[in-house]
Amino acid sequence: MAKTRIQDEHIIKGVEPVYRNIFQTIWKVGNEEGVRSIYHGYIPVLLGSAPQGILQVGTNDFMRRFFATRNDCAMDKLDLPSEIIAGGCAGFMHCLLYTSDAADDM
Repeated sequence: MAKTRIQDEHIIKGVEPVYRNIFQTIWKVGNEEGVRSIYHGYIPVLLGSAPQGILQVGTNDFMRRFFATRNDCAMDKLDLPSEIIAGGCAGFMHCLLYTSDAADDM
C-alpha cells in the first residue's frame, strides 16, 4: 500500500510531496483513513502468491522425500548436494510455471 501510494504520487515543482517515505506513509494513512485501509488489497495479493509458495514448498518436500528414500535416510539427514538439488527443483518449477510474473509487474 505504501509503495503504491509513493509511486503514484505526482510530483509538482514547488509543492511538497504528501508522502515522504514508507514509515511516514503508513503512519499518515493509518491516522487519516484508519488501520483497516493499510491492509486494503492484501487479500488478493495473498491469494495470488499462495499457490506459488505451495508449489515451491511442495516440490521441495517431494524432492527431499525422493532423495531420502533413494539414499535410505531420514529427510532431516540429507546430504548437502541432495538439499541443493531439491531447492533447485523447487525454484525451477516456480520459474517454469510462473514465467509471466515479471511481465505482469511491469
